[in-house]
Amino acid sequence: MSGVSRRAACPRDRQHRHGHQQRRLSHRIQQSAGHAQLGGTNRAHRHRPSHTPRNPDSYPGLRPVKSSFKLLAQVTLLLLIATAFSLISNYLRPQRLPWRGAWSKHVEHRAWQAGLRLVGPVTVRQAIETGSPKLLDARPTADFRAGHIPQAQSLPFELATEILAAMQIDLRRDQTIITYCAQSDCDEGLELALLLRRIGFTDVMLFAGGLADWRAADGCVEIAP
Repeated sequence: MSGVSRRAACPRDRQHRHGHQQRRLSHRIQQSAGHAQLGGTNRAHRHRPSHTPRNPDSYPGLRPVKSSFKLLAQVTLLLLIATAFSLISNYLRPQRLPWRGAWSKHVEHRAWQAGLRLVGPVTVRQAIETGSPKLLDARPTADFRAGHIPQAQSLPFELATEILAAMQIDLRRDQTIITYCAQSDCDEGLELALLLRRIGFTDVMLFAGGLADWRAADGCVEIAP
């Protein structure tokens, strides 16, 4: 009987052990799946950015560029508004202001600041008739040959330093001199007068109107050969 009982019990024991092994295997599979899920979560956590990305406009690298364009647009708009306001205001004035300054006034102002005496066509005509003061044409040589005030001598401002140093022109430092150039908005005559003053000539005057004012006063013009 005992032998039968033991043989009868063997199948049940094997089934019990088999079920236990299946449960252990299932438990291990579940543990492995849990570890795999946890590892994936950790990897995702490791690769996650340190901060939550925000709007690209808030990135430091982009902010200055867009801000600069915005500032430039604002400044341009303000300049356009100011220009339009100036145009309208000047248009409504009883006496409108000129849009550009007179360079002739600038030349005369510089001469006045330097203490140079300004002369006109009348003084130039007297110089021609009496031979004094001496007239010096400060324009380039080609312009002088094309037409100049009678009895004037050519002393181009650009070459004046070399010509005076080489004594290629007969001038005395106490001699009265009048310099001139093409017209009232050129400054070669002024610059030549200032140069002569710097190197010791004591009596230098400026005909600021130049050849143009001389022609306007019906002055004759000589042409050099």
